Amino acid sequence: MAAAELQELWALVERVGGRPAVLLVAEVAEGAPAAATLAAFARDLLGDEAPPGPGPGPACRSRRRVGGGQRALAARLLLVLCRGGAARSRGARARLREVVRDVRGRLPPAPPPAVVGVLLAGGDEEDAAVLDAALRRHFPAAGTVQAARYSPGSPAALRDCRAAACRALRAALQHPADDLQDPEEEVALTSLSPNGNYEEAAGGAGT
Repeated sequence: MAAAELQELWALVERVGGRPAVLLVAEVAEGAPAAATLAAFARDLLGDEAPPGPGPGPACRSRRRVGGGQRALAARLLLVLCRGGAARSRGARARLREVVRDVRGRLPPAPPPAVVGVLLAGGDEEDAAVLDAALRRHFPAAGTVQAARYSPGSPAALRDCRAAACRALRAALQHPADDLQDPEEEVALTSLSPNGNYEEAAGGAGT
């Protein structure tokens, strides 16, 4: 079953541009998912047999810059990792919404990406609702936003994440794809802060 799920996910990922089309995002803040968490999630989601990308390690890639000098992002599958506590305060909710808005602003206006809100261990139903609402506000295309929960070492949670990604990708593929990323690049693992800064999974930092 796991092999079939992984095969279906990879088939859909290849249809939207392969590994370069996958973008993992998390807030840069105390207690937020670190680069190591993003990388571990990517390995679990895509499987050990996923072909390695070229170069010394994962990095954030872009094709052009958008207004204000920010890096534009090219992604067709967007996975937003959220820790528990996103709904506990007005400030936390505002930071999450700002991160999502920043990512949306760096993506091309069309076609809409597949988006999965991934709630990490410790999150509750209220956190899940806040994450889902933030994503749907900026990614309104029908069916392209899906929700999942992830807990390292849990086969059931991993199946949930893969199934959600497949549902989102199938919906996104109903829209024309005309802005795919260069195939030589690897999966982008990016942490974005509410002020638009990011940290790359390879350990670097930038704006």
